[in-house]
Amino acid sequence: MPSIPSDIRNSVASTVIQRAIDMNWDDLTMAERSRIYEAWVDDPQVGGQLTAYIPRSRIRVWIKDGPMKEYARARRGLGPYAQYVTNPANHEREICARVLGHEWAVVAESIDVKPAQFRAVHSTDESTCIIYWGTTHEAKHLLWAALNTAEHQDPIMVIVGTRRAPIVASECTVLETIARRANIRIEFMSL
Repeated sequence: MPSIPSDIRNSVASTVIQRAIDMNWDDLTMAERSRIYEAWVDDPQVGGQLTAYIPRSRIRVWIKDGPMKEYARARRGLGPYAQYVTNPANHEREICARVLGHEWAVVAESIDVKPAQFRAVHSTDESTCIIYWGTTHEAKHLLWAALNTAEHQDPIMVIVGTRRAPIVASECTVLETIARRANIRIEFMSL
């Protein structure tokens, strides 16, 4: 089976990422997402372009493990599919302003994923801190990253709530207790 030509790969990636944005992918249930993956397999603009290069039975996996695995990063203007997002979300700037204040700025080249993180610098004294952020489901990864932050940094864990993954009060209590024991600042906010 021949490899997928870059123009076909890019066309399909662009199509599914733009459609996912239009559908508010982050707010969909797993069942809704599953139905959409199946529909994409049968769609001439998606699966129809791939059938000459990969078996139909592998198209869903290719979409899920390819462009859609990078969807969250692309929505933030990061990764190989960022070019297909016309208006990337700038959660880092919003988090920085809400957690630290407007005298702090995100260091753009410090933005990273797994876990989501960035460094911020103060406008007058140039002090820095690092923020690890994600949903409650990602909290253990945020905690581990914060625990492994270099001593000269001041890590902050920011737990964000979304419509699909809202912040639950009982989880906040547990996470606050853990963060206090680890001597790590924790903040909660909704995006």
